[in-house]
Amino acid sequence: MATPSYTLYSPSGSFLAFAPLIVAEYSGVTVRVVKKGIEQYITLKSPTLKAPILETHQGEVIYSCRAIAKFIAGLRQDTCLIGIGSLQQMATIEDWINWTEQEIELPATIAYYMVMRILPFKEEAYKKAKEDMKSALDILELYLQKTNGSNKEDVRIYLVNPQHITLADIFLACFLVYPFTLIFDDLKPYTNTVRWFTNCVEQPEFLAVLGKVEYACNNKN
Repeated sequence: MATPSYTLYSPSGSFLAFAPLIVAEYSGVTVRVVKKGIEQYITLKSPTLKAPILETHQGEVIYSCRAIAKFIAGLRQDTCLIGIGSLQQMATIEDWINWTEQEIELPATIAYYMVMRILPFKEEAYKKAKEDMKSALDILELYLQKTNGSNKEDVRIYLVNPQHITLADIFLACFLVYPFTLIFDDLKPYTNTVRWFTNCVEQPEFLAVLGKVEYACNNKN
């Protein structure tokens, strides 16, 4: 029986493609990535006219980073990426994905686009985006320094499942890649966040997609 094939249409370097591709690595799903000449295909296939989009072997199209990542994760229930069968855990994963989209995605996108000169650089807008991200990171830092076990000296290794990475970790970490590598030159206030993030991005599945992540704060002159 032939292995189902999937094709992801996404511009090169798009952070919106990171989570789907990393989920595919965890799930053992082969996804072919098309980066060039995708504009016409996106126009024809995506109702939002935005990338990334995933085309299945049956010609069906799934659009949005979130939907694609959840679809691929659902192909392999045994990976624990979408939870371990607990409705509470599944809901918590969904909560963290919602939080990422509401608190991280917009300011991270604005700051990234300005740093890369995709948008005109406006100092006030850039500072506002960075401050918004700092407020979100303060919340994340507080959450990660708390124990989720019986030992009060423990800290959280993952956002939801104490033993396993889930889609919540993958989704949030992917949206922090460019902020941590291009924008934040001081991460000292976020010790636990950096610990959690480093644990994620140093896993083989992340490395296969992202390569070695270099923090902006380590490249200061």
